[in-house]
Amino acid sequence: MTRQPCDLEPQLARIAGPILFIRGQYSRALSAERLSHLVHACPRATGIEIPQAGHHVFLDQPAAFLDTVTTFLHETSRAPV
Repeated sequence: MTRQPCDLEPQLARIAGPILFIRGQYSRALSAERLSHLVHACPRATGIEIPQAGHHVFLDQPAAFLDTVTTFLHETSRAPV
């Protein structure tokens, strides 16, 4: 069984809801440049880089991850649609 990559890039601009992209500072899976590209491709995207974390931000920096997600959810739940 092989896993085929799926290019969802053309769909990014069509996402109408708020999106939070989180990157760990030391992530090898998501570069800072790619994070920036994703944020600019989605109309309502926010990108955050968590210091002192690798790809598994929630394991490396659980408090920072939780704070980031909680803040994003609070802010977007009050934002007009």
